[in-house]
Amino acid sequence: QPSSVAASAPLLLLLPWLRPLDAALAPMAKGKTALGFDFGTSGARCALIAPDGKLLCPQWEVKWGAKERVQSAADWNAALDELMTGIPDDARRDISRIAVSGTSSTVLLCDARTGLPVEDRGLPRMYDFSVTKQAPNGCGSRAMDLISSHAPPAHVVRAPTSTLAKVLAWDAERPLEENERIVHQADYIAAQLCSAEAAESAFVSDWHNALKLGFDVQTLEYPEWLVGGPIGDKLRGKLPRVIRPGGAIGCVSAAAAERWGLAAECVVTAGSTDSISAFLASGVSEVGDAVTSLGSTLAIKMLSEVPVTDAARGVYSHRLGQLWLVGGASNVGCAVLREQGFSADELKELSLQIDVNAEP
Repeated sequence: QPSSVAASAPLLLLLPWLRPLDAALAPMAKGKTALGFDFGTSGARCALIAPDGKLLCPQWEVKWGAKERVQSAADWNAALDELMTGIPDDARRDISRIAVSGTSSTVLLCDARTGLPVEDRGLPRMYDFSVTKQAPNGCGSRAMDLISSHAPPAHVVRAPTSTLAKVLAWDAERPLEENERIVHQADYIAAQLCSAEAAESAFVSDWHNALKLGFDVQTLEYPEWLVGGPIGDKLRGKLPRVIRPGGAIGCVSAAAAERWGLAAECVVTAGSTDSISAFLASGVSEVGDAVTSLGSTLAIKMLSEVPVTDAARGVYSHRLGQLWLVGGASNVGCAVLREQGFSADELKELSLQIDVNAEP
């Protein structure tokens, strides 16, 4: 449900099987709300939820339109501002938690000194950017060769669309510089809200977004093959700090509080990916339950007691509190209909004709 996905980001703070929660976060007070942003494939949206998880309407949305697969950090900033200013002033004052989900493996390089994107690295590399097809001058092949030599067999980073592949392709084009930092889409948006002091002057990521960078979600640390050896030599000092989804990054910055009328004590928390947010929004809570979310792309997730990984088949596992989310994604989603020339009005009309109660 696209309209409810944004509401699932703050659900990271509420679901019982995601506990224990970050000890620094006290329960939300009565009358306070949590704000979730979902920066997805077709657009960005936000929603407010109450401490009991109840969705508070209305919800707000910005469509990417022609920029669905080619976006800049400035586009994200503009969407963030449009969504935030669309929330009534009195509702913004009651927000005590903010979380952000972004598209999986969408990444850019930022300058640690300014927090701004490194302009001569080009646009962010989106979720479907394949280094073997799109990186220039054979840099993608060199990145994949390096990964093949050092990453474990069947690891998710072996996909040419992985975050690690995109970063190493950048390095193959020109070695990563001292002040460059690896930043996922959700990390970047959260940083626009959070003070540098709260984030320890660095971009902060979460288990879910960091998986395709190579973060080990079983040991909850970067593995030796990533931080040591030839790959580690390239990435040293460039990797984001990783905390649990829903964990506190810090309070909003003074600039954000003034710009949007937020309470100074409002806490920005680590977020998630858009497909995991869709899973949480479905309300699934039992091991063995699965969710297929059909949007611009198709994502399949199942709640499991054990992790399952097979990069050759596109299967990987996210850590979800004390459980695992096993699944994968496909490009056979609704974006292919746009590529075939269907207009937004045609898709809306045809969608209304679907009988959801019909037998398969």
